[in-house]
Amino acid sequence: MEERRKNLWHIIVMVLLPIAWWTPAVFSSAREEPRFAGAATSPEELADRLLAALSAGDSTALHALRVSREQYLELIVPGTIEPGEPLRQVSMGTADLFWRQLDQKSRDFGDLLFERYGGKRYRRLSLSYTAPSKHYGGYQAVGETRIVASDETGAHHTIASGWIAVLDGGCKWIGFEWDD
Repeated sequence: MEERRKNLWHIIVMVLLPIAWWTPAVFSSAREEPRFAGAATSPEELADRLLAALSAGDSTALHALRVSREQYLELIVPGTIEPGEPLRQVSMGTADLFWRQLDQKSRDFGDLLFERYGGKRYRRLSLSYTAPSKHYGGYQAVGETRIVASDETGAHHTIASGWIAVLDGGCKWIGFEWDD
């Protein structure tokens, strides 16, 4: 009988203790919240950065306003869930396919933004959205975005763009595509 207790104790120590030790580190809801590197602090600031990139004709600056591949795969895909649900598990191949499609559409729409609005100085007049915000378990999505801006001649333009992700006070475009 004593031998069985010792064996049971060894099982508890050798199996359950490491599980208990790892569980808080892996599954803790008190983990530090992620933040978008290089994110704007508000949708308005993000819109102003977009206008500056268009004015400068700077494609690199424009696309830096979007979530990166890593941010998309690690934050957006798993976090697109109802609040309170566990993070979404998607195969890397599927998630990467989603990213490649989004990235290509965003590059195409970015080219269209430069074609329509590139090279002029803009001042943002207002910012609006075509749909209510969507609250997901991992982030908040606002959009589609419409920026009303005046150019250096005083002409007003409504610049369409995609959805913005808000995470821990940081804002980045998910993609630049829009429906009109």
